[in-house]
Amino acid sequence: MTAAERDRIVNGYHQAAEKIAERYDAIDPTHHANPAFGCLPTDPSHVLDVGAGTGRVAAWLCAQGHRVTAIEPADGLRTFGMARRGGQPIRWLDGALPELTPLGNGNNAFDAVIMIGVWHHVPTDMRASAIQRLGSLLVPGGRILASLRHGPTAPDRPGFPASADEMSDLAERQGIRCIYRAEAPSIQPGNKKRGVTWTWWVGETST
Repeated sequence: MTAAERDRIVNGYHQAAEKIAERYDAIDPTHHANPAFGCLPTDPSHVLDVGAGTGRVAAWLCAQGHRVTAIEPADGLRTFGMARRGGQPIRWLDGALPELTPLGNGNNAFDAVIMIGVWHHVPTDMRASAIQRLGSLLVPGGRILASLRHGPTAPDRPGFPASADEMSDLAERQGIRCIYRAEAPSIQPGNKKRGVTWTWWVGETST
């Protein structure tokens, strides 16, 4: 996949932002991500939210006392999130996997990385470099929390098959071991009707 093709996916989210932002924002993070969120640090930490969307999870993390960097490539969703959460100390950036260019070197900068509904949009040939990039951003013992989508996607926001086995294999090559995985149904009625399911996956870097 070329960068231009990936940009078309991002643009699909930008164009759909007015339609989907409120719906996405209404989802309670603690409802659909438990118990995976129990794998996140309990002490105040620096967390990176990749594909942050409207910032609903970033806001929840801030409320738990974490310092949050939210990176979102779709202008429409990022603008919505910045306006909705202007009073919260979220650092907003524009960027996408695998480069996450605005973070620069960023070595060992974060205690945890979360990716909610993102990984299926990362093309297969970009995933190894994406995991490598994420691993480089984490402190020793840092964790990656991801939700992997299975099932159809919107035509203007296409996705690619993603599996927990593939995720674990790619992560292990970077010294990141899977410590948690669980299957879950979609909580959005439309997606559930279409047979969409999810795998929650958490990996930990070596100390």
